[in-house]
Formats: sequence, C-alpha cells, structure tokens
Amino acid sequence: MEGIRVKKLIIIFSVLSLITLVLVGCSSSDEKDAEKAAKNFGTELYTVDSKKIDNYNAYFKIKDDITAIMTLRSNDKALKSLMTEDGYTTLKATGENIFYTKLCIKGNYTMQVTDITLSENAYDIKENEASYNYTVKLKFISGKDKTEHADEGQGYISLIKEDGQWKVFAYQMTVLPKLLKEAL
Repeated sequence: MEGIRVKKLIIIFSVLSLITLVLVGCSSSDEKDAEKAAKNFGTELYTVDSKKIDNYNAYFKIKDDITAIMTLRSNDKALKSLMTEDGYTTLKATGENIFYTKLCIKGNYTMQVTDITLSENAYDIKENEASYNYTVKLKFISGKDKTEHADEGQGYISLIKEDGQWKVFAYQMTVLPKLLKEAL
C-alpha cells in the first residue's frame, strides 16, 4: 500500500514538473519573440538608406496625389507589418514614420542600425504585453565624403501579442543622437 502511494506521488510530481518545464519554455520563447519583434521594429524605423531618401524626395515631384502617397507609404510597409493598427496610425499622425528620413536628408547622410540593446521586460509576458527601454547604436554615413560617425539614441518600446504575433503599439525615442539634434 505504501509503495503504491509513493509511485502515485512520483507520477504526480513528474507530471507537475513536466508542465512547469513546458510553461517556462513557452514563456522564454514568448520573451524571445517579443524581443525579436522590438529589434526588428527598431532596425526598420532607424534605418534610412538611399532608397528611403529617394522615395521621400520622389513624393514631392509626383503630381498625382494617390501615386505620391503610395510612393511615400512604400517606406512604411515593413513598419506597418510590425505594428498594431492604432500604433501605426499614431506613428503616421505624429510624422515619425518620416521624421528620421527628413533629418537624414537635411543633414546629408544615411543612417544604419549597428546594434539594439533592450532592458529587461517590464511586464509579465504571460499577459501578452512587453515593454523595454532600449539603446540603439547608429552609424551615420556622410553623403559628401562618405565619412562615418557613430552615435546612439535611447527610448522605450511597448508591444502586445495580437493574433499570435508580437506587435508594437507604442514607442518613443527619449534621447536623440547628436547628429539628429543638429539637423532639427
């Protein structure tokens, strides 16, 4: 009788241990997915290459309003896919979808992301929310002489899980890199 109880306890303990391991593994996977989405968004937002600059400049030369809008929004395709609808609407309303492109044109340089570092998540990942402070390291390449300058910005980014995917619903750069400040 005692042996049967011990076996039942061992089985129950084993099942509970497996469930705990599975839940911890899923939580860890969710955290990695949220981090990946945050980094993808940051990379897309802060990368200003010659194609983005050309699309922005073409916008002002196109007489047909619909074609002009479609040309400018072509820069936003990847951003839009990484954000909630409300988040993207806010980004467009504040002009931040073109803010960095405008500053790069004004300063005559392109901007590349070399690294994004995220803080520890501020929310419980099981609640399908994540929020990070971030530091983004940037490389600015002069259009005049191709010299390179490194700098960094800081901010926060918040995500929610929507239809099984992590999407950005809010972000803000709180510390602008020096070259971007100078271009204001």
